[in-house]
Amino acid sequence: MDIHLAWCGRCDSMEQNYRSLFMRFDEDFLRMEFFSCEESLLPEEILASLVHGPLTCKPRFLIFAEGEKKDEIDGANYTALEMAIAKHIPQMDD
Repeated sequence: MDIHLAWCGRCDSMEQNYRSLFMRFDEDFLRMEFFSCEESLLPEEILASLVHGPLTCKPRFLIFAEGEKKDEIDGANYTALEMAIAKHIPQMDD
């Protein structure tokens, strides 16, 4: 989930990478979805749990699995986002 302040919007540079991440990890629409949310719509418990402090104009990405926050990436760091997805994406049952 790309979380951001209302006045600066979602991270356009990372949004362009979502397709390649999706194709690498989940071609069947079963294990992964990308969302964007502005700060005012986030539950208070998520805002309070941010590891890197309050939101700024710097992009922030949260990884959730089974309704639980698993990771937080501070900044438009494609490699960190890719590694977090690889670490937390549910495995496919054979």
